[in-house]
Amino acid sequence: MQISTIRKSITTLALLLVFSASHAQKVIKVEKPGELSKQITPSEKFSITDLTVSGSINGADILCLREMAGRDIEGKPTEGKLSTLDLSMAKIVANGGNYYQVKRGMSTKYYSSAYDDEVSAYMFYQCQALITLKLPTNTKSIEQHAFSGCTSLTECIIPQSVATMRENAFKDCSRLASIALPNSLKEISKCAFAGCKSLTSVTFPSQLEKIGAQAFENCTSLATLSEFPQSLLDIEDKAFYNTAVTAYTVAEDNDYYYASNGVLYDADKISIQLYPAGSSATSFEIPGSVAEIDEYAFAYAQNLKNISLPEGLTNVGKYAFEHAGIEQLTSLASNLSIGESTFSDCAELQTVDFKGAIGGIGNYAFKNNKKLSVVQFTGSAIPEFGQYVFTPKTVKLKVYVEKDLIDKFKDAFTTKKVALGKMYEILDITTSGIAKQSVYELNIDKVHFDVCGRKISKHDKGLHIIQSSDGRVVKRMVK
Repeated sequence: MQISTIRKSITTLALLLVFSASHAQKVIKVEKPGELSKQITPSEKFSITDLTVSGSINGADILCLREMAGRDIEGKPTEGKLSTLDLSMAKIVANGGNYYQVKRGMSTKYYSSAYDDEVSAYMFYQCQALITLKLPTNTKSIEQHAFSGCTSLTECIIPQSVATMRENAFKDCSRLASIALPNSLKEISKCAFAGCKSLTSVTFPSQLEKIGAQAFENCTSLATLSEFPQSLLDIEDKAFYNTAVTAYTVAEDNDYYYASNGVLYDADKISIQLYPAGSSATSFEIPGSVAEIDEYAFAYAQNLKNISLPEGLTNVGKYAFEHAGIEQLTSLASNLSIGESTFSDCAELQTVDFKGAIGGIGNYAFKNNKKLSVVQFTGSAIPEFGQYVFTPKTVKLKVYVEKDLIDKFKDAFTTKKVALGKMYEILDITTSGIAKQSVYELNIDKVHFDVCGRKISKHDKGLHIIQSSDGRVVKRMVK
């Protein structure tokens, strides 16, 4: 009697498990666009975890999938548990009504399936139940915010037919660990993968032409990149801002970029475009040919402790060293221009020694450098200061200048609000204990040539080849 009861219980449990599994997984062929929901019962809708769909689907079907994956038409959470969605055998077609709407100000913006074979804007926006997704094999484009905010998404299979990926397409997919980009893709748009904190590596398409601004911003685990292809024309600002990239490499036949020891330059080696923030190096010697450092180039290079700006350098772009780990900064450059917030938030920076003349220093150039205690100006002229270049708070800032310039520096600091607050003093440079640039260094004869070898004035605009009497040759861009 007991054995019979046990057998019945086991049989019942097995049937329940089979029933549960059949509810959790489902394969559907949509015979007519807009009728996906007719093939899913109310009890299945929020219990299916694994769904395979074939046939043509439109906006109404996308809304059904959104609800199953955790979001309704207004973006409000649902009880949907759909984590695995296979659309590889489906075809997205236009029309079918709205699948997402959002109120902006006094009006409401509506989103629907706009074109055939397009993952339209906001299609799976914030569908936080989704973990794995296969797109239709004939997909041509992925529009803005199509998957942004899908915080559980770990894998998305993108077909080779995709040629366009719009802004914010995968933004803040914080668990996306890898992505295979199709070779047909020519542009990775602005913020396409920004905030994908689990992304560790990226292989670039062979036909890629452009990487948009902030494309991989705040991908803090991104350490490995494939070689930039020959076709790449443009990398926009902050494309790899706050990443862990250890080295940049470029195809030898690329006409726009050059890489050496993991550092990215323009093709003429005049400008540093990107320094790998994930490099373990504590120091870096800027080549003498470099005339410019691009905006954000060294941002978040937190292992970099010491940097010396060479004589031929003329311009350091805004935010170039933001959040870098530098402790000491030395500049040998003459007539150097330092942009806005160039060295802001360098929390470990303690001393700055300008051995050459400084043309200008932009607003907030040394903002929030909490340990900065000494700045030395060796030049015989006062730089063109912006506002709040220095923001001393916890440590008193000592600014050392030539004795006969003390009053002029004090006046500039007061009238132009060079420093925030009064936690600073301007002192005679001879009392600093820091060695000045030698007379020999200050009196080296220099001859300027253009790229054709013709002697030119040091004030002429363009690229200068500068030959010093000590045998050194540097390149400098004069604007």
